[in-house]
Amino acid sequence: MSVGRRRVRSLPSTRKSSPAHHKIKNERERRRIRQVNEAFDKLRARVPSYRESAKRVSKLRILEGAIQYIRNLCSQLDPSKEAKTIKKTKGYK
Repeated sequence: MSVGRRRVRSLPSTRKSSPAHHKIKNERERRRIRQVNEAFDKLRARVPSYRESAKRVSKLRILEGAIQYIRNLCSQLDPSKEAKTIKKTKGYK
C-alpha cells in the first residue's frame, strides 16, 4: 500500500484547450512573470553596485551581485569567518 498524494483526474481535452482556459492560463503566467520581475527590481535597488546603473542588468548578474554584497556584509560583521564563508559559498552557480 503506497502512501502519498492521490492523482488528480485531468479535465477532458475539450475543456483544457478552450480559448477561455488559455486566456486565464496566459494571464496567470503574465502575472507571475510580472511579480518575479518586480522582485528582481527590488533586489537590484538594494545591491550597491547596480543601484544607480541606467543599463539593464541581467537577473543572473543581480543574483551574483546580491551574493557578493551579502558576503561582504558577513565579512564586516565577523572578519574571522570571511575565509570559511567564501569557501562554503564559492560554488553557488
